[in-house]
Amino acid sequence: MDVYNHRTPHHPTALLGRPAEVTALDHCIASRGGTTSKIEKLPSQIQVTKYRSPPNRDQRIEELTRENGYLRQELALYEETRDAMVSLHAKTKKAYKLLREGLQELSEKVAVSEKSLLKYWGIDLNDEGMEVTVI
Repeated sequence: MDVYNHRTPHHPTALLGRPAEVTALDHCIASRGGTTSKIEKLPSQIQVTKYRSPPNRDQRIEELTRENGYLRQELALYEETRDAMVSLHAKTKKAYKLLREGLQELSEKVAVSEKSLLKYWGIDLNDEGMEVTVI
């Protein structure tokens, strides 16, 4: 997916043809007089803008400046969230590798212990073509 192509949907629900859902964060911002791109895309908000008289040039510049400001803030939020998720992914991969290595080591040590116990009892399962492991 080309991240620089403005026509490419970036939000998962946008890929399904549905608008992104309004979150608790969006509600919090709206309840304090702010807005977000998700709030602006709500059908109720679109209806309000349809019936509003067109702003003059200075008002439109002010609107666009405000919109640019909150879009920059949202972009910063999404970039920081992405960075945190990439970091978590990297840490998860490391943890998975450590767990896999630890389980492998445990399995090998348990197998050695089992063979020692069986040897004590004079049992050699390799002669019978059988293999016993607890894990």
